[in-house]
Order: sequence, then C-alpha cells, then structure tokens
Amino acid sequence: MAASTTAINGTAYKMQLSTDAGVSYDDFGELISAEWTRSMAPRDISTKFSAGKKEIAEGQVSGTGSFETLVTYDTDSDVVKPHTVAGYIENRTKVKLRFTNLNAGDYDYTFDVYFTSIGQTSGVEDNLTFKVDFEMTGSMATTVIS
Repeated sequence: MAASTTAINGTAYKMQLSTDAGVSYDDFGELISAEWTRSMAPRDISTKFSAGKKEIAEGQVSGTGSFETLVTYDTDSDVVKPHTVAGYIENRTKVKLRFTNLNAGDYDYTFDVYFTSIGQTSGVEDNLTFKVDFEMTGSMATTVIS
C-alpha cells in the first residue's frame, strides 16, 4: 500500500503493546479511542533585563496518553486483557506501546511507558469498557511504516 493521500480515518489507528522491546506486538482488542500527547516544559530564564517579559529556554520533554477498549475475555492470546494491564501497574513494569495504522508509507509512533491507572465502566445495558492512562519515559520514535 502507498502512504495515505487523504485525511486518515481515526478508526484505522490502533494501540499495540510489546513486552519484548518491540520485537512483537499485541493489540488492545476492541479499541474505542486512543490518544497521546508529547510536550516540553520550558524553563524560565527571565532576568531583571527581560523588561518585564517572560523569557524561556528548553526544558524536560514528557508525554502522556490514554485509551479505552471494550472488555472481552476470549482466549485469543494476542489481545491484551484488563487484568494483564493491571498486573503491569501492580508490578511497576515498563512496556512499549505503538500507535499505528500498519499502512506502508504512513507513520507510527512508539514509546516506552508505565501504565499509571486502569478503570472499568459498566453502565445499565451498556458495554463494559476499560480505560488505561500511561506516562511516557525516555524518547519517542517516529518511523515510516514499511
């Protein structure tokens, strides 16, 4: 396939998990939504000579994100389950996430993360879902999908 030439439908992108440093990835099953944010916290370098104007310089880069999926407990071994994520939180395990649409020529984004929270929601006559929040550690890689 060639790189996308029109606006990409967000449904095409998915969040995947790797526990072997990116050798293989498993899907977060019935993904409903996913988001991530990368930011830089500038440091204040204002002085008496700044004439009352704030001056800044580069600072720490960080990132956060979250995703929500429908809950399924099938025996499919390559679909990540809520209790698996809860175990990573409990054991403070660093994992790798990939945000991708797997379309050659487009881009995917990978980052090491710690899951910071997980929760489930069950409304009356509604789908059981789980939501996960994470915080990035280290660098983020942006690569062209081949």
